[in-house]
Amino acid sequence: MAKPKKVLPQFESEAEEIAFWDANDPGDWVEGPADIIVALKRQPKKTITMRLDEPLYDRLREVADKHGIPYQRLMRELLRQSLQTLEADERRKARAGT
Repeated sequence: MAKPKKVLPQFESEAEEIAFWDANDPGDWVEGPADIIVALKRQPKKTITMRLDEPLYDRLREVADKHGIPYQRLMRELLRQSLQTLEADERRKARAGT
């Protein structure tokens, strides 16, 4: 039987998030309902070019390898989570300002 997915914590800093992913398997975590995650996986992908500092690229590859996933998938997930966090922060600020 599959393990239930856990809800991601809010991270206070990038360093905290990196430490979290170093210690956890991304496959164990989900931020929303499973149907949202499935829908995200089905969406067509847009190819982009991104320049990264070599140490950042190397670290990204290390973390992805440690968790047994392709580094592009890890990048997509980190970007998606960061956007969700930013959007949630914006909603909180908007509610506090009204």
